[in-house]
Amino acid sequence: MALTQVSSMTTTANTLADAMEHTLALNSTSTVPPSKTMRFERKLGNSELSYYLPSRENGVNDMYLHISFRAPTRCVRGRRPELVWAILRLRHPLLASNIVMNDYDDVRFVYTTHQSPEAALLDAQASLRYGSQTKDELLESYLNGPRTLSDKQLSCLFLSSPDFTQNGLPDASEASTDAIHECEYAMCTTHFLGDGMALHQFSNDFFGLLGGDKSDSELRILLDEEWQKRWADVNPQTQVLPSCMEDCLPPSSGSKFQHVAEKVDFIRNQEKQIGGHSFPRRSGKPCRTTVSLVPIEADRTGKILKLCKANGVSISAAMFAICNLAWAKIAKDKKELPMYVYVERLFTPVLKHFSG
Repeated sequence: MALTQVSSMTTTANTLADAMEHTLALNSTSTVPPSKTMRFERKLGNSELSYYLPSRENGVNDMYLHISFRAPTRCVRGRRPELVWAILRLRHPLLASNIVMNDYDDVRFVYTTHQSPEAALLDAQASLRYGSQTKDELLESYLNGPRTLSDKQLSCLFLSSPDFTQNGLPDASEASTDAIHECEYAMCTTHFLGDGMALHQFSNDFFGLLGGDKSDSELRILLDEEWQKRWADVNPQTQVLPSCMEDCLPPSSGSKFQHVAEKVDFIRNQEKQIGGHSFPRRSGKPCRTTVSLVPIEADRTGKILKLCKANGVSISAAMFAICNLAWAKIAKDKKELPMYVYVERLFTPVLKHFSG
């Protein structure tokens, strides 16, 4: 976010202009005519289902991306964060969807459209939480407090700062427009909606709008445009929700016998997998999640990246190898049982080619 140094006279003028602009954005109503609500749904794919079912009790695999940032008053005051959040929820309808479980093999995303841009904004406000917690307090509450997400709320955005109230930074804040606020951002969603790359891309889009050149009134117009583009003339047969991975795979032309043979081959391949790095379960005691951040100097980070690239491996693969060596030294009599290696593959860019 670019910060501009201005004289005290210009600052006063800008403060008055910004106050008027904030008031207009706050009190403005859309000229877009309301639309009837519509309901769209689709079944979870097998991959999504494998993440959803274990998460039902206490949110296993719930994700978050935390970012500490500094922002001038104009970027975090009033409804601006809510407008950005509402715009992005219109662009990514799964974030604003619910889950309906009819049976173990029939779990569905259900998305109900908003009658108007105002309704979309109100819905977004309900899943945006302001506070004054520190980073550690925010993450402790999310990881070890009552579960934030649920079948009725698949995403939640936290914005925290010592300068915030429960309603954020008020429009009437006495802070000058060029005052800098230390803020915490935590985007939270379920793992069956996406992965870490999706969280990073979403957050990049969020900060691009939050710290961009558009005024609050222009963001309000953008919200109207996003809603108009998607819901003004939507057809009930329109595919609103993004397809699951399995539906994007190229169709198989094989026979029934080939499908059975592939399934047997898959099962036999799974039986060959090895891995023994596990710890005994302690039943009856609540699970507690801790996050340890280990900072590494910039020059050392550069050397590590260069060395990994020269050897054709990722940092995560190198870390797994190091941990395996440490495990082998600890459990000398169990060298045949190495660690499980958790690998993620992002297929979305490839599958878009097949799905058109």
